[in-house]
Amino acid sequence: MRLALKYWLDECQAVSANEQWQHAIITEAYDADYAFDIHCDDDALMHIYTLPQMKENMQQLANSIGSAATLLAEDSGGGSFDEV
Repeated sequence: MRLALKYWLDECQAVSANEQWQHAIITEAYDADYAFDIHCDDDALMHIYTLPQMKENMQQLANSIGSAATLLAEDSGGGSFDEV
């Protein structure tokens, strides 16, 4: 599967700036078992945002790092990293 995705990425023609950004992100991450999109915030409590099908694995991580919440969504809008 990863080889097929690599082939597709190599052949893909990103046109818009957003497509180029998404292509760059997935090209860096496609071969990883997990990829983390980490941000800093002065106001928010630590939280994990993930897909519903990843809930069990990510809840274990959340518990291990002291995350205040685990948020689940298939499509949050805005083209977040996990939805690329």
